Amino acid sequence: MAHTKQIFTFLFLITLILSGCGQMQIEQQSNGHFHALKDKAWIKIIKEIPVPAEQARVFLQNGEVINAVNLKLYDTNCELKLNQLLPVPQQIHPGKFDIISASAEESTIVFSTPGRIRSQYAANLQLAHTPSNVKRFWRFTLKSETQPNVKHIVCRGPEDFPSNAKLPSYSEMQQSVGNYIELHLF
Repeated sequence: MAHTKQIFTFLFLITLILSGCGQMQIEQQSNGHFHALKDKAWIKIIKEIPVPAEQARVFLQNGEVINAVNLKLYDTNCELKLNQLLPVPQQIHPGKFDIISASAEESTIVFSTPGRIRSQYAANLQLAHTPSNVKRFWRFTLKSETQPNVKHIVCRGPEDFPSNAKLPSYSEMQQSVGNYIELHLF
């Protein structure tokens, strides 16, 4: 099993390296048709998005702004990240945000709610050198002259075993952000 994890990690790293040699390719829908991320990609915030006090990120899933503890781990979600955590609520206002860089990444999942390990099962998987679940995600770095505090939009695919986990498609990301955000990626 450890050998299998090494193979998947190697293939993922090769994919990341090769994707750096050309334009990033984003799947239009979950059907295998890919499009290149355009050089002048951008997003448009359509509706005001509230950010709670003492937080520097806000989550969107199934077209709704939700609290992090309500995330459905096996559905696609997106989050907007801010540069500053403030003691008062913040607002992300409607406007255009240029995408100045994009990356495809992966993270191992061991928490289901903040500060609590999912289960002893996850810990046992690590001890047995068996791959634990992962999420693959797109990280888009944003730039706005009027709202420089908005730093990233990160869109994660469903949690799954490393061999099955996928980056979210364009249509899955758009479904996650709903009527709050328009994605202009290609």
